[in-house]
Amino acid sequence: MKKTRTTVLLACLVFISLVFTACENVFMPQESNTISVENKEREQVEHLPEKQEYSGTDFVVAVIDEKKALFSTDEVGESIIKSAVEQRNKLVTDKYGIVLEIKYVRANDVLTKMKAAQAAGTQYADLLCFPGDTLVSLADNNLLFNLISSEDFKITAKYIDTNNAKSVAVNNSLYMLYESATQYYDDAWVVFYDKGLISEANLTDPAALVANGQWTWGKFAEYAETVSYKVMNKGSPDLKTDIFGYSSYNNDTELPLIMWESCGTPMFGNTYLKKVSLDVSLTKLNDSVAFFKEIYTSKSRYPLDKSNALDAFSDGRLAFLMYKLEYAAALESSDREWGLLPLPKYNEEQKSYYSFVDAKAYALAIPSNVSDPQKSVILLNAFCAASGEAVKEAVKTKYVNLFFQNNTSTVMLGTIIDTVYLDMAALYGSKMEKVSQISIDIVVNAITKNAPINKTITDLTPGFDKFSEEKFT
Repeated sequence: MKKTRTTVLLACLVFISLVFTACENVFMPQESNTISVENKEREQVEHLPEKQEYSGTDFVVAVIDEKKALFSTDEVGESIIKSAVEQRNKLVTDKYGIVLEIKYVRANDVLTKMKAAQAAGTQYADLLCFPGDTLVSLADNNLLFNLISSEDFKITAKYIDTNNAKSVAVNNSLYMLYESATQYYDDAWVVFYDKGLISEANLTDPAALVANGQWTWGKFAEYAETVSYKVMNKGSPDLKTDIFGYSSYNNDTELPLIMWESCGTPMFGNTYLKKVSLDVSLTKLNDSVAFFKEIYTSKSRYPLDKSNALDAFSDGRLAFLMYKLEYAAALESSDREWGLLPLPKYNEEQKSYYSFVDAKAYALAIPSNVSDPQKSVILLNAFCAASGEAVKEAVKTKYVNLFFQNNTSTVMLGTIIDTVYLDMAALYGSKMEKVSQISIDIVVNAITKNAPINKTITDLTPGFDKFSEEKFT
């Protein structure tokens, strides 16, 4: 059903506010959320250092071609995003007088082109906007600049997301930034749910559980098995007609990973200005894996994934679908009424929801061989300061006005964006086998294949510690 998406009706918001008043980690929309950068963002940029010598000089930002709209305003895209990007770019160019040039590159060509530029002694770009896993490959090949090494970069600056930055730092090095400038929220994993199936099973709307801090994996499993009660009591379910409890876009690796990541417990603990080494309670790890294994192996899980899972959800045969937030765009014209939820908590005692952002999300970085590192860092700061809340609010408005069917999803979106979570293990493990073997692979294999945990860690730790000392200095 396609419904009008304009402003959220005040009466509906009043009702929703009554439902969600007890919420500790749930976002409540304000009566007025402006997308203008004329206030806070302008003030932040104005307080940045003056650099008159940059006036009239070129500043090249390299972006993957399919994500041109992150920096270019010449591309076709959502007007609200285009407007926010345009105003952001104008603040930066007005401040420093630079001539902004957007350079497009195919994702598969990045590493080759960056290596070629370094070998030739030429500068590829002043600033990069690439997926996290691509940037990890570049860092692994010594092609990225360490932001912490610059006196002009302050990780605690008010326009820098300090938590994000520290969570992806490796010892004394920080190679990439996840800021609103890259709209990385699109790659947060969420739960889509079929409101009709939930209602038909006489279950409370799970959005109410989110508000009360009771949206846990235990409740998730209970709901999934209640909706799929016929499958739970059936010998051989029909994958084309039966109703199942849940699935995800990737059941083999992504599903078990997001289960673990929703706990908000990084395998390496705090890696900012600290040695990168395994720092997780083996008791909690084993208990969590055993718990998630029960949910993963439940008959309520639809055994197929990717397009099959997407079709099952669209056809009303799946209560819950776990996929990235950006999938909401594909559901905009769905005939089924659907809603949005954050990933569940491990238990009610967990203080926050954690909306895991995977390694495909875009981040900002600087090539290691830029001719003027200070200029790149200062302009990086400027793009972060000028993006700020303005681009973040534009992302929210895009989803609310263009894709959502109901006001509850608006509330849930705020919660998701306010609880985004990055994990160094998942990020670096996406391209570094030594990292994945002793972290995310252990979790995934234990849940999906019943692989051992303690022995694997014991066997791999000496080799990883040596690798870490050499790689993460």
